[in-house]
Amino acid sequence: MAHFSADDPQVLALLSRLPMPIAVVRPDGAIAFMNPRATESSGYTLEEVPTLTEWRRRAFPDAAYREAITHEWDQRVAR
Repeated sequence: MAHFSADDPQVLALLSRLPMPIAVVRPDGAIAFMNPRATESSGYTLEEVPTLTEWRRRAFPDAAYREAITHEWDQRVAR
């Protein structure tokens, strides 16, 4: 896994130009950065979804489904 600073201007410039959606999420769940493709594909701006919890709430409005998705994500990240 790559380690970088979400505050590094060169890294953010690179992430901004990628053709796929990219978000940088801090360990506390705050979304530090979303590239233009992430905003375009999700329909949400960083101001609208400042945390992973808020993004999930909007992206998956059904609470049971959101919990299942979150559990699956957490399991895969743990591996």
